[in-house]
Amino acid sequence: MGDKRNLPRASQFSTIDSEYRIKLPEKVCEMLDIKEGTRFLIIADKSKTKIILYPIILGEEKFAELYMKLRNIPGVLGVVATELGKMNINIESTVVPPSFEEISDFYAIINFTECKTPIVEVEKKLRKLKNTIEVEIIPIE
Repeated sequence: MGDKRNLPRASQFSTIDSEYRIKLPEKVCEMLDIKEGTRFLIIADKSKTKIILYPIILGEEKFAELYMKLRNIPGVLGVVATELGKMNINIESTVVPPSFEEISDFYAIINFTECKTPIVEVEKKLRKLKNTIEVEIIPIE
């Protein structure tokens, strides 16, 4: 067996207490350099019963929730991702609930730290995409 101390991932069970707190394992905190007072962006994906935690260093990164209603056709998400990429916006996490309808919901957490375009203009550009029906962007404070 090789040395497991330098693996890029760690896993360990933890439990939630009566105040809905989860204690992070020490080896995870050490690996990710998480210190007391670190803020986290928490993303819950009900469709997959999954929680994602992103440690956030205060003042360094800007995140927002992106919600869109889109026509349910092949390639529509690629067009959205390309448009976001043109504006230096990175998609951190997505949820696309299954849909057999003509319209689909698309939720994403976006990182707009490197984006020079105001959020209002980002919304306008996404609304102009051919298969977009609705767009809402809410900055995460």
